[in-house]
Amino acid sequence: MNICSAYSFITDYEGSKNIPGIIEAKVISRVGNKVRVYRVIEEKILFFPIEMKSTVEYTELPNKSLIFEQISGDVRSYKGTWKLVEEKDKTVFKYDSQIEPNSIIPSAIIEYFIKNSMRGRFESMAQRASQHKSIEAVACK
Repeated sequence: MNICSAYSFITDYEGSKNIPGIIEAKVISRVGNKVRVYRVIEEKILFFPIEMKSTVEYTELPNKSLIFEQISGDVRSYKGTWKLVEEKDKTVFKYDSQIEPNSIIPSAIIEYFIKNSMRGRFESMAQRASQHKSIEAVACK
């Protein structure tokens, strides 16, 4: 997918509801290049479902990256970036985040389960991106 389609895909905040584990996603404000999104995510840790609610502010840098940081929510902190890198006939999505849980469950256990669930989310995103590519091709011309 080209960089324009990739950026359109990654900024489809409400479309992320189709990704496993994301129960709700709603844009609550948009001012300039800042977008606030309310999300409800469900993780399973040691077979127990844990629901996490957050409001995350995204700073959009068109066709380059998103910088995000939780402004309120159920974890102590959550922040990071999505970077888009063009490579010949494709775009590489690079995700980096830091999360500090607010839980009585030991951090090592939470980290293990979140890392494993992220793989499934990224695979689902890749599948959705390939379907999204043809839809957005017209908008990027």
